[in-house]
Amino acid sequence: MKLFPLALILLLLSGCSMPSISTETPPLRYYVLPSPALSGTAVSKDRIAIMPVHLPGYLTRVQLVTGEGSAGITVHEYDRWGEELGTGIARVLSDAFAQNGISALPLRQGTLSAKKLQLDIRRFDGKPGGSVTLDTVWTVQNMGEIIKTGRVQLSCPAGEDLQSMVCALSELIQQLSKRIAGAL
Repeated sequence: MKLFPLALILLLLSGCSMPSISTETPPLRYYVLPSPALSGTAVSKDRIAIMPVHLPGYLTRVQLVTGEGSAGITVHEYDRWGEELGTGIARVLSDAFAQNGISALPLRQGTLSAKKLQLDIRRFDGKPGGSVTLDTVWTVQNMGEIIKTGRVQLSCPAGEDLQSMVCALSELIQQLSKRIAGAL
């Protein structure tokens, strides 16, 4: 019995001499989808309001998500969106439409527009060193009546790091705007 307190003291002292575990966390990195450079292109007087973008559940988070289809995803805890992803998609789409001569703005309270664009994104992912994919169904309504609808599936190389992957995702949104503009 006399050995138990001595063993306890030795155990506590040995804990003090153990190497310390680093609690330093990596820095957070933030990303936004880059918009196309706007030029002096003429825009139509007819406006399209871009409705809030519907995203699959795995993309409704602040962290960047990589993966390809049903093969699983990786959530990057320290790599985050600088804005809500749906908001960034609507911003890039709006700027890309302007390059195609179409006036489009993300729908906000008080925005008046007879035409509305709705996006239902089914897939918007990829991984560095691979490719990125966009799969979306789009619908344009005029005064509540559907005038055009379609499905677009696009992919392109992602580049070797997360920054280049984000740029490739933005490029897919710009290609989507061209497809929709061509259908209108």
